[in-house]
Amino acid sequence: MEIAYPHTYEVLSQFINDLRTLYLNRLKQQDSNGWNRIASGNLFNSVKTVINMDGQTIEASLALDEVWKFIEHGSQPEGEYRQHWPPVDKIKE
Repeated sequence: MEIAYPHTYEVLSQFINDLRTLYLNRLKQQDSNGWNRIASGNLFNSVKTVINMDGQTIEASLALDEVWKFIEHGSQPEGEYRQHWPPVDKIKE
């Protein structure tokens, strides 16, 4: 496939790959409880870059496993993102 706008594609490709790297590094960082956000690795391994170009629109995005919502928002007691963490004392037992 020939790319109609190779310079634009090259710039967007570099940008979205840099964004992917930043996101993956953030997932590896520990939160305030000392946990990183990798767990099973599904989200970490799912991060893909996507660039779509048509005659009118150029779009660069990250494609992620749907668990990203829970990593970003936690899970709340009510609604879409319920927050439920096991009691720390039970984990220590």
